[in-house]
Amino acid sequence: MADNSDALEAQPPSEAPEATCSQAEGETVVENKIGLLGPPRGYFGTVCSRGVQKMVREEVLLRLQSTEPAFMQGKCFFTTDLQPSAPEFRSVRSVERIFLCLARENASEFKEVSSDKLAALAQMEKALVEMVPWEEMLRWWRAFTGEESTSGTGGAHEITFKVKCNRSGKKAAHVGSEEIAGRIGRVLREKFGWKVDLKKGKLEIFVYITDDCWIAGIPVLRQPIVAGGQIVHSGLHPTVSWALARAGGIEPGDVVCDPMCGRGVILVEAARHWPDATYLGVDVDMEQVAAARDNIAQAGIATHTCVMHADCAVLPVRDASVDVLVCDLPFGKQHGTVEGNKELYPRVLSEAARVVRPGGRAVLLTSDTNADTLLQQVGPGGIQHSLGHWE
Repeated sequence: MADNSDALEAQPPSEAPEATCSQAEGETVVENKIGLLGPPRGYFGTVCSRGVQKMVREEVLLRLQSTEPAFMQGKCFFTTDLQPSAPEFRSVRSVERIFLCLARENASEFKEVSSDKLAALAQMEKALVEMVPWEEMLRWWRAFTGEESTSGTGGAHEITFKVKCNRSGKKAAHVGSEEIAGRIGRVLREKFGWKVDLKKGKLEIFVYITDDCWIAGIPVLRQPIVAGGQIVHSGLHPTVSWALARAGGIEPGDVVCDPMCGRGVILVEAARHWPDATYLGVDVDMEQVAAARDNIAQAGIATHTCVMHADCAVLPVRDASVDVLVCDLPFGKQHGTVEGNKELYPRVLSEAARVVRPGGRAVLLTSDTNADTLLQQVGPGGIQHSLGHWE
């Protein structure tokens, strides 16, 4: 994979809740329906793919005006003074979801989980009931989501909620996720009088447990299927699609090609965020071509994006005519086989070397299982690559 480390590209702001600005002690603050909000303890974002930490760090620092973020177990922890109505929150593309951070304890503080289940659960329950400033957190949650309070400042009794738990590693292997979620849900209901609703609960509380830590948070922002939510057929995860496109360092006037475009999600993400380039998608499956064309039409990018029915090893383009080639290679699970990739990858790489101009960029995504097959085809002076990161 090739990387371009220029500053983040400009993105149009999303619509935000109505707010007004006023001056307080020389600083600009935002006043909305629930009043002025001081910064919460912090946030964390879930990162859906390895290899994007550099991009997450840049977005958190530049867009969200944060101090140095910290990474742990697929999560990025950060703080910011931005208000919930700030469009910068909704312009972030490198994280899957953004959470208000309720609690976070590392393994040394949570060592009982491997030896004493009841003590570990009691520790989590105590932290969430006694240590979390719930009134403040609920105000921030409402500011992000637009949920209205009907019972005063705290607004506890009208809340419907659900708790979800995700655990990984060996230390918590003997503790069921449903048991943990049920215990936490019960103590919160008893403490605050909230109503449990596992299907339609408006307030979600997520608990993550690993061998290194446990984390609890409230999700406040989730990535849409694609920027603006304008897509008909889903495909590769939008944050991964955006990251692949950004890694290509797309510049105005570039010709960008996806030789195995599938439903065209990478093309849509790229064309919406870097609109001053020309995009070509190719796929051998006519049903995928039709789906990609639907997505392109829905996203309103047909003026500079097209999809053709052709073989990835015989692309209908001239030699050295492509500036950026981006491709989500088949892993051998949903399409093809790992063994079949040993024949497919060399064909794709050979054609990429033909169509990409000297000095052009190629961004290729594959799995660890196929890594050796891919890297064997990348010789000195050929297509640049990096595995697992963009450095």
